[in-house]
Order: sequence, then structure tokens, then C-alpha cells
Amino acid sequence: MSESGTPALYCLGGSFFIGPDPARDGVQCVALAKTRKRCRRWVEYGQTSFFETLQTVRGDVDFYNVTQDSRRWREQHCTVHDGSDAEDFCSPEWEPFDAEAAPESLFGSRPAPAW
Repeated sequence: MSESGTPALYCLGGSFFIGPDPARDGVQCVALAKTRKRCRRWVEYGQTSFFETLQTVRGDVDFYNVTQDSRRWREQHCTVHDGSDAEDFCSPEWEPFDAEAAPESLFGSRPAPAW
């Protein structure tokens, strides 16, 4: 996630992660493209998630519950690089969610609609 990016909370395969907000920053594929640069495609263009609310010790936080292709999302690959033998340009940008250490910006307001 870019340092200037706005974080969002995701549930991917039953685990919670902080990652880039798809509406503001986009969730970009991490694969190494044929150009020897990072793939410019987004992980998803369609509506594959919905909002839910998680109650934590610091208050409620809304999250994207990714119910389709959660493995691909966790690997942070677009549909072109899903299952391919392409190398990754960088590591996926997901950070494990810890309610006590999470940024304050996650709490209290719903992220903008992603799609």
C-alpha cells in the first residue's frame, strides 16, 4: 500500500487484512509483467465483495468481505496472472489486521463504494 494511500479493511478467506482502498488507490496486481515492470491491471473490476461491520475493542469498522476469488485477492493477482508462473514484482500489500494497532481512519466511517 502506498504511504499516502487510504487503508481499507478486507476479509479474505476468513482472515482480516488492511490493504489499499479500491475506490481511491486501487488494488493493483503485484505480478511482474512482460515489460519487466509491475502489472498495471487491477485485481478486480467487478463487484466481488460487500460491506459488513466488525465490532472491535476500539469500535466498529466496516470491511469489504471478498467472497469470490479470495485466494487470488490474497495473492494480489489480476485474472491474467492468476495461476500463472509469472514472478511477482513485489510482495502483496496486505497487512494483518490488529484492532489495537490499526489506523484510526479505519474506524467510524464506511469506505467509499469500490465499484
